Amino acid sequence: MQEGNAPKIIVNATPVTRIDPPQTPREDVWINKTRTTNGFASYVAFVSAKRVGIVMLANRNYPNGERVEAAYRIVEALIRYPE
Repeated sequence: MQEGNAPKIIVNATPVTRIDPPQTPREDVWINKTRTTNGFASYVAFVSAKRVGIVMLANRNYPNGERVEAAYRIVEALIRYPE
């Protein structure tokens, strides 16, 4: 997850390859998105199979790696201790 949210991925074009035929959708994946604008930062992630997700909002720009690490620890705890 850290590599997929690294600055080199965000700033540079990333080559893609068509998957033909398309794969069957999976639920056992971590889906996430970072965003930063005008000094604000956000991070959204969810694991569909576990029905767990998180939205993190900050009024300053924390590095992506820190946001991903914090979210992972929180989601991992929610999955491990659901109540």
